[in-house]
Amino acid sequence: MLKVQVVVTTFNHAKYLAQTFDSILAQETRHKFQILVHDDASTDGTRDIIQDYASRHPEVFNCILQEENQFQQGHRIAKLVWPHYTAQYVAYLDGDDFWTRTDKLQRQVDFMDAHPRCMISQTRSVFFDNETGEVLEHFPPEDKRRRRRYFEDLAPANFLLSSAVMHRRDALPELPPDFSEIGFGDYAKFALIARKGWIGYLDIEATRYRIHKKNMWYGKPYEERLKKTQDVQGYVARYAPKPFDAVWEAASRGTLPVRSKVRRACKRARLLRIAGDEFRGFVPKTVFTIRQMLGLRH
Repeated sequence: MLKVQVVVTTFNHAKYLAQTFDSILAQETRHKFQILVHDDASTDGTRDIIQDYASRHPEVFNCILQEENQFQQGHRIAKLVWPHYTAQYVAYLDGDDFWTRTDKLQRQVDFMDAHPRCMISQTRSVFFDNETGEVLEHFPPEDKRRRRRYFEDLAPANFLLSSAVMHRRDALPELPPDFSEIGFGDYAKFALIARKGWIGYLDIEATRYRIHKKNMWYGKPYEERLKKTQDVQGYVARYAPKPFDAVWEAASRGTLPVRSKVRRACKRARLLRIAGDEFRGFVPKTVFTIRQMLGLRH
């Protein structure tokens, strides 16, 4: 099985895309990886750049080039690309972002190989102003930089950045049929994946996130972003195991924190899940450790 696919979604990213691709191709790994590119009918020369890189690196690139813009027709790009995922791990890099460490992929693979109950992980990121180069934010916020977080921790707000994320493909074999109903797909997708285990954090700065006028998320008014976030929280509540569905539902209504009875139920459920994670992860983690000691690689 292919170890890693790096999914790059593009739309009119011609000014930035070469830097994006170069930062992926610079990755130093012990495994082969594929760059899976989806271009949503760009009109600014983005496709020419994709085809140029693919012609020079045919063994690395797998390209999906749309003739008509799918997003404008109401299709979720994640749902269109998901059937093409074949690797054990899936990483993401938006077509206007880039990585700053050549060991970013390998560090995440090693982390997730060593922690089989970690379903999704991310590195630290820097948000910067595209016009001035000024650093605007370090992400995730400091209070979210714990080595291990859980599904319900995502309910108050999303703290996973797509361009910094890697997840297990089999944590979500297919997206729900109603996934296209929501307007903030990354948040929902990552939450659904996190149901199966825990969320890991690597304390390395590896991703640069570009803030500019055409940014798909930060270019929207705050009120629109809030509404889309609450829509996702309500959506995830429908797929959340009890008692955590109550936490997501409360978040969607803006009524967090939840009642003490719900908090106690969630605490008990979390403790049971942590114990289960440790038990289910013991054998594969032990096998991984022995392989490391013997100098064997995946």
